[in-house]
Amino acid sequence: MSADAREARWYVGATVVAPMLIVLAPDVLLVSALAAMVAFRVRRGRVPGQAPKVASNDLMATGFAFALGGLWSAVDGAGGAEAITSALRFSMVPIGFAVVRGSARVDLRPAIWLGAVAGSIAAGTVSMVMLLFAGMGRPTSAVNPIHFGEMALLLGFVAMVTRGLGVGDERRIARWTLVAIVMSLTASVLSQSRGGWLAIPVVVIVALVHHLRSPSARRVRYVAVLVLVLTPVTIVALNANDRAALRAFDRGISETVDYVASHGRPEAAGATSIGARFEMWRSAFAGFRHSPALGVGWGNMDDRFAEDVAAGVRAERIGEHEHPHNQYISHLGSGGIVGLVTLLALLATPAWIGARALRSADDDLRALGAAGLLVTLGYALFAMTDSVFETASPLVFFVAAVGTVVAQIDRLESEQVFVYPAPDGMEQPQRPLEGPRTNAL
Repeated sequence: MSADAREARWYVGATVVAPMLIVLAPDVLLVSALAAMVAFRVRRGRVPGQAPKVASNDLMATGFAFALGGLWSAVDGAGGAEAITSALRFSMVPIGFAVVRGSARVDLRPAIWLGAVAGSIAAGTVSMVMLLFAGMGRPTSAVNPIHFGEMALLLGFVAMVTRGLGVGDERRIARWTLVAIVMSLTASVLSQSRGGWLAIPVVVIVALVHHLRSPSARRVRYVAVLVLVLTPVTIVALNANDRAALRAFDRGISETVDYVASHGRPEAAGATSIGARFEMWRSAFAGFRHSPALGVGWGNMDDRFAEDVAAGVRAERIGEHEHPHNQYISHLGSGGIVGLVTLLALLATPAWIGARALRSADDDLRALGAAGLLVTLGYALFAMTDSVFETASPLVFFVAAVGTVVAQIDRLESEQVFVYPAPDGMEQPQRPLEGPRTNAL
């Protein structure tokens, strides 16, 4: 087998297996898998004749800025071992982007759809097994239930928008995609990931815009069938486990109202789950005001919480946490303005790339753009109630999903046909840009 064929199989296998691995496996296994990917890329080296990777280069630049901003704040804040851990975790972003950047040499379009379907079904199956046979009140895998529900939700909608990238019988692809969406939504609801549910309207809008842009009546019918199927599934999932998901939603609303009514007094409503979040946000923002440029330093936020608890200005419950459960406020408090700017750049760059591709006339480019955009927008909303880049599982998911999609966008854009004007003003025959095309599936 040639080196190119081995590389193609390697990337295809990783693209299909990665979603299941990330959603189900513990963090240590994910870090080990990333290390194996790095070793593969280092051994492979740079291959002459690679297609241009303009968008991937932009993504890598923002990834490096993100990691360097975290390192700068960690060193300046002298947070000790926790600061080193944070800096190493953030360094996984540019490293991961560099690893998947090479996948632009391989056609991974069918593998992206298949991986999303496999990951969605795995997440849904695990959640139902844990609920029915393990008696787990909040079903999850080896991953935190909040992250589990968020990633499962995105996988189902990625499968939906990339349905046209699948290879095989169209009806069979449509059926498996429908199963994937049902399973992903089931996993999301059962996990009681309330913060993740905030992203559902935006994710649905992106998916519908992608599908309804086509005049095909078949796609319109598919969306109608999807709504008819998901409605009873959602109702059943919400009422499962003694209506645990509905009770979690109601509890979130009541705790928010109670905290607002208490005028932020920590002794009144700060001990609840939502109240503690508000308390942590206020404490972290106070840290930013004290050190606006670089924040209190990564690894020092728990000390900041402890100081406020000792001073009696914040609820005791926040002393149990190391981050404020809001990525924007976390970056602002721990990394200052530098941290927040690099975080926004990390989200804005793939969102811009995805939005640009979504406007393309090419069906495959539009599907890839929709996938990249809904993942990025999903994370932008998840970040409002969760620190999604401070745990390995959601961080690796973001890097792998966004990096792979952007690499495939680069691949397709490099194969677009361009017209070069002749000296006499007449158009010469069209010809594609240089670059090999490797069909992996």
